[in-house]
Amino acid sequence: MSVLHRRDLPFLLAGAGLFLAAPMARASTDCGGTIFTADEGSASISAVDLASGRISTVAVPITPHNVQAVGDGRRLFAVGTAAGAHGTDHARGSGRLVVLETVPGAAPRVVADIAAGRHPGHVVADAAGGRAFIADSEADALLVVDVAARRVAASVPVGDYPHGLRLSPDGREVWLANVKDGTVSVVDVAGGREVARIQAGPSPVQVGFLPDGSRAYVSLRDANAVAEIDARTRRVLRRIPVGRGPVQVFATPDGKLLYVANEGTRAAPGTTASVIDVAAGAVIATIETGRGAHGVVVYKAESCDCCDAWVGHLRNSGLHVIAHHSDDLPAMRRRAGVPRELESCHTAFVDNYVIEGHVPPASVWRLLGERPAGVLGLAVPGMPVGSPGMETPRGGASQPYTVWLFSIGNPPRPYGTTVEAHPSPPRMWVTLRS
Repeated sequence: MSVLHRRDLPFLLAGAGLFLAAPMARASTDCGGTIFTADEGSASISAVDLASGRISTVAVPITPHNVQAVGDGRRLFAVGTAAGAHGTDHARGSGRLVVLETVPGAAPRVVADIAAGRHPGHVVADAAGGRAFIADSEADALLVVDVAARRVAASVPVGDYPHGLRLSPDGREVWLANVKDGTVSVVDVAGGREVARIQAGPSPVQVGFLPDGSRAYVSLRDANAVAEIDARTRRVLRRIPVGRGPVQVFATPDGKLLYVANEGTRAAPGTTASVIDVAAGAVIATIETGRGAHGVVVYKAESCDCCDAWVGHLRNSGLHVIAHHSDDLPAMRRRAGVPRELESCHTAFVDNYVIEGHVPPASVWRLLGERPAGVLGLAVPGMPVGSPGMETPRGGASQPYTVWLFSIGNPPRPYGTTVEAHPSPPRMWVTLRS
């Protein structure tokens, strides 16, 4: 199962690849643009330096199923069964928690290997990283690990076959999805005991919270739905239909949208991610993930009419747009690597590329077709009159402008200025943030 924690690149939250099940779990930190990958098939964790493309790998003593960035990203927690034991008799106690320190420009370093039950599914950590909470699927328990002491400090009985889990935003509770009995266990962290067991629906797999902690959302794999739960009353408010085999659930930082990865089954893998409007309790968009469609997110100021006009051009080129608003575009651009001299009034992200300003849709399609290596994205700086979304009145003069291609460590270079309609565009989804 893949997990990618990337605070620096918020657009990835909309990219369907973030949620898709795979033999690899991913986490990234803020240490110089490094992505860490845990490969379940080769018992290793690698560090991928985004600037140079260099990959450094370290062997670990487990087949890691889940990896979690801890606190400021200087440490990683990875769980799995002892290397060579995956798929065997987990009653022998082959579960392990591996703690790694991240090293800028190099592979992470294993600093602890802690026995962790029979068959660990997922792990989360408290804010300080002093305790790890692990779902032990075979033991039907939540394991609480004292990381400094390198031991399991407590084992809390929960439902049948816990798998995914999340710590509540206030850090007071751990919610676990119990796959086999259709329930969600709520464990009080301070008291170390299960305080509620909620009947959620068929085969719950993972839990997600709104940022304010008022609602929890549980993916119901066999019901093709997500259960919305009032976190205070523990009552299921509704079940929202989504795609086939939903697994991962993630709320946007403003709490307005929920992204759901529809994994499907091994025989018939899913190809979509559902976008839920939290207030409406309904799917408002579907991102196609398996047939070449691209998840896109755009950030703009709420009052920017020309940004809305640019979105109209995107829609006309074959992109389906969901609009959001952002109160801190400059910080977002800095995190995304947009050069200051190329800044405009809105920022979009398409399949891991940054699109800054009034870039013609034809240039976006060209970028997606060519996929040049090492490129961050495209930009049209400022707000040139005559660019898409900045059309002039009849008879008005247009300004010449250039579409710039920019990358890490290299000066921007021209990518062309010609606006051409994309012939017979395939269906795509765009998420607009502003």
